[in-house]
Amino acid sequence: MRFQALDSWRGVAALMVVIYHAPLLWSFYDAGFVRHSWLFVDFFFVLSGFVIAHAYASKLRDMTDVGHFMLRRFGRVWPLHAAMLLALVLIQCLVLAISLRMGAITESVPPFAGPWSPASIPANLLLMQSLGFMPGPGTWNTPSWSISVEFYTYLVFALTTLAAGGRLKWIAPLAALVGCAVVALMSREYLAATTDWGLARCIYGFFVGVFVAELRPTRFPALGTTAASALELTAIALVAAFISWVGPSPLSLAAPLAFAVAIFIFAREGGVASRLLKRRAFTFIGEHSYSIYMVHLTLILLLQYAAKSVERVTRWKISALVLDMERLDLPGGRKVLSFGSTGAADLALLVLLVIVLFVSYWTYRVIERPARDWVNRLSAQRSAPATKSALTE
Repeated sequence: MRFQALDSWRGVAALMVVIYHAPLLWSFYDAGFVRHSWLFVDFFFVLSGFVIAHAYASKLRDMTDVGHFMLRRFGRVWPLHAAMLLALVLIQCLVLAISLRMGAITESVPPFAGPWSPASIPANLLLMQSLGFMPGPGTWNTPSWSISVEFYTYLVFALTTLAAGGRLKWIAPLAALVGCAVVALMSREYLAATTDWGLARCIYGFFVGVFVAELRPTRFPALGTTAASALELTAIALVAAFISWVGPSPLSLAAPLAFAVAIFIFAREGGVASRLLKRRAFTFIGEHSYSIYMVHLTLILLLQYAAKSVERVTRWKISALVLDMERLDLPGGRKVLSFGSTGAADLALLVLLVIVLFVSYWTYRVIERPARDWVNRLSAQRSAPATKSALTE
């Protein structure tokens, strides 16, 4: 079964992460819903747990099944991750070449230094860059921190499912509780943990999603369109209000629970909001959500390099420093692009989103989908074909 409405939800969440990361002083830059959209990463974790459990919980019967499951997961996430890592290495080579040609390093962070350190490349290739071994908020393609922890959470899920037998419904809440407790006790930013306690954060959200899948939401009695629509709109309002009001505070720990309610409701696809989300414009975004998530920060980096070059050549001041009191990793503020007016920044954001969608369209078709399909065929040749994920995971 394919959950099209949830697939579209994932696409919308990916775009909100892009908007959160966009260094543009646009009209709603300071809006709580935008500044706290990093929480949508936890939506990915909960949805992934729901989808994976729905597709694989009954199919992991021995270590051979676990091996094929992990091979498919690797084929799903690693090829595009590796391609973006290569792209960023090439960008750093270009920046270094330009800097040498100019006779001086013109960037505040020199090429192949800080988050671009060559020493962190092996960890990135092994998807181990966010398991607590490396300092700082992230290296290279920083959004890939969540891919790193989710890949190893897949392994935790597979082994847990194997050990649990038919008791996954009872073990999943315990695993989620352990993950939540670790984040609550160890992370100074609570659910904003990334490369330090991000694995516990992912385990928390993922196993909340597993529990929702074990509840079998589609088997509950069907509701009329009016009642289902009211529930869906209530879920949207709940998520919007929660994200708007909650930053990196203790209340952020409730985010996976809020997302779980929305996923449970939208898995039934009975209301008008689900019908809207199943339209082609939304399903397109959902289909390309992983590419959107993985390519956007590289494109933002290119935008920042381009803006710096324009400033140097034209002396046109298009950047500004704004304070972000909620981000403990940015004590000096965040440098953003204003382009001289809010309207210009709004237009720049729109252009950025279009470029992200365009590039994601091609990375999906050239890298993501072919690699996923090739690995799935390889796995199928070595074992009985497994049921495809409901969200083409």
